[in-house]
Amino acid sequence: MKENWKSFLKSISLYRPLRSVYGRWPSFINRIVYRKYKGRGYTCNFCGAAYMKMVPEYPGYDIEKALTTNQVIAAYGENVYCPDCGSRNAERLIKAVISSYLPIHKKKVLHCAPERRLFEWMGQFSDVSAVDGSYAANLPFRNGAFDLVIANHIFESIPDDQKAMREIHRVLSRNGAAILQVHYSSFLPGTIEYPTLRDPQQQAALFGDKEHVRIYSLDDYVLRLIQTGFRVRVLTPSELAPFRRYGIQETESVFLAYRSH
Repeated sequence: MKENWKSFLKSISLYRPLRSVYGRWPSFINRIVYRKYKGRGYTCNFCGAAYMKMVPEYPGYDIEKALTTNQVIAAYGENVYCPDCGSRNAERLIKAVISSYLPIHKKKVLHCAPERRLFEWMGQFSDVSAVDGSYAANLPFRNGAFDLVIANHIFESIPDDQKAMREIHRVLSRNGAAILQVHYSSFLPGTIEYPTLRDPQQQAALFGDKEHVRIYSLDDYVLRLIQTGFRVRVLTPSELAPFRRYGIQETESVFLAYRSH
């Protein structure tokens, strides 16, 4: 009976939207709905809750074609939200990377377009500043002000993305590091972009998000960071495999960009 109902919802294009609604429910509702899945499987590295599966989120039908056709790595799919604290897969991945690769105790950190749980966690032992992602191309900070910059999924929306990259490079201290996540595709031979486009419907259809003006190809994104002056290390999905126990996007790479001068 359950499978018949699921098939019916899929036939009228409602299955994914309804499942994605879970992620926007208050955490106490998700805790009730997902109580039957508590147990070994995935463990949230923010709150410690363990579930056999977490709350999914799927792209809406207005953006799904662009993401699927261009084989974009984005933070959708299974195991997106922790049923207990509501942390997202992207936050859990970045926390794991920081804990393993970037010691930040008593460091100065800039968090662009901050994710709440990640920001609160870092604030327990670091000096963390926050700024809206829209200001990334004109950061109001002195040169070399920060040991670490975290800027997740902001470059896709900024018309002059390389100006924003230069600004992040500028405010990093010598030997400082940045985590600079974007939606990207290993399938595309080059970045597709329309920096001056200001039509949410077209942006959703072309780039998979109503605010984005590009989809990066993997190689071109890394090249843009290098041209800015960064030394880039790409942590591949196989290197990140130990973090899958936290419920992450398992096909996503992490981009570490270092200022070496």
